[in-house]
Amino acid sequence: MNTLLRCCVAAATVAGLAACAHSGTMGYQSAAVEPSSEFQHDGEYIQAVEYTARHRGVEVHWVNPPLKRLVATADDID
Repeated sequence: MNTLLRCCVAAATVAGLAACAHSGTMGYQSAAVEPSSEFQHDGEYIQAVEYTARHRGVEVHWVNPPLKRLVATADDID
């Protein structure tokens, strides 16, 4: 009886934690989002990685291309 009770409690705990595990924590992110005006694709880094990959015979597919923050100028503040 004691073993059965422990198994039921453990199963209920695992089921409860599994139900709460996915709460949409990444729902605000979208795969098709373009970089904002503060960011742009880091072309130099992308070219360096693709150059190295080509020489090693590897094909690169960027899922989330690297971004770099743009430096604000005095004209942007106006």
